[in-house]
Amino acid sequence: MESSAYGNKERPCCSTKFSGLRDRDEKQTNNMLFFKSNFQEKRRNNSLWKREKRKETLEEHRKEQYFLFLTEGDFLDKNTSAGL
Repeated sequence: MESSAYGNKERPCCSTKFSGLRDRDEKQTNNMLFFKSNFQEKRRNNSLWKREKRKETLEEHRKEQYFLFLTEGDFLDKNTSAGL
């Protein structure tokens, strides 16, 4: 019971009740937006990491193939080495 502006009557609960709900909904919305953006950023970083890893793996594979190619003695054949 508050006796300030309302006299001896109880303060109306609807203003605090709805503001509390609005604050809670706002917090939930902010949390959802944060987690959604955080998830999207992680997924983007993960896909970029996978892409870089794939490039590195392809480069390593090409180097290995080129090394095997050179060690087999086929590097004298100009037709096969022209594509490298």
